[in-house]
Amino acid sequence: MAKTIAVINHKGGVGKSTTSVGIATVLAGAHEKKVLLMDLDPQANSTLMLIGEARYKELNDQGQTLYKLIYNGMDGFTRQAVSAFVERNVGNIRDVTSLDLLPSSMDLIQLQDKIIYAAKRAISPVDPTRILFDAMGSVDRLYDYIIIDCPPSLGVVTLNGLRISDGIIIPTIPDIVSTYGIPQIISHVNKFAESINRYIPCYGIIATKVRSNCKLHENTINMLKKGTDAPLFKAMIFESARIGEAAEYHECNTLRQKWGYAGQYDQFNNLAVELMWRVNKQS
Repeated sequence: MAKTIAVINHKGGVGKSTTSVGIATVLAGAHEKKVLLMDLDPQANSTLMLIGEARYKELNDQGQTLYKLIYNGMDGFTRQAVSAFVERNVGNIRDVTSLDLLPSSMDLIQLQDKIIYAAKRAISPVDPTRILFDAMGSVDRLYDYIIIDCPPSLGVVTLNGLRISDGIIIPTIPDIVSTYGIPQIISHVNKFAESINRYIPCYGIIATKVRSNCKLHENTINMLKKGTDAPLFKAMIFESARIGEAAEYHECNTLRQKWGYAGQYDQFNNLAVELMWRVNKQS
């Protein structure tokens, strides 16, 4: 069965989607793992990075996104399986051939409020936090890893992702503003896990967009190393214009060409290796 990992932070702009896609592509391309990336974020950044804007529009127009999956599952009668919405063999890297995607949709922004309203009004006969869980079927048996790019909030769509997760990781810029809410995230996840009688550990905090020779970042990283909320990953993702450019959908041949030759690919590879070790250690 797949190891399912939710990538979560209620702060925007911390590199959550880039971290999700980076880990997924490296696991699939460099480590020959079968990977499914579930994009639960209404911003659809991971989706756009992996299939481009033109294909995203096609799938969205055809109703082949997470929006339609959740919309259909709200009434408990027209639910469909996750497998019916999965886009196979995605990505713009020739060497990566075992990465699939559950694409997101910007329409999810409107749907989240409807889910909450339906639940409060008892219009929906289903638990709004388990629509994705009920749609999983046996899809997790097809993959080694499922990476979930969660929205930058702790709302009902994120809870759908948490319900199917074995654990979480928290990417953050190492500054005071970005790290301030991490204890609350972990507390919220723990309370939700307790409410559904599950254990959802935090595999660790990932420092992203790290600036070299920045005293604030250095001090914050040292603080995170000493913290007791969750362990800090040794692997870090440094601020890089090349990583920012990699968000655009352009065909390339190798992972190094995608992420960068000046150590950027190595950062993602180190992160993927450490993540596999931490997940296996918790199993």
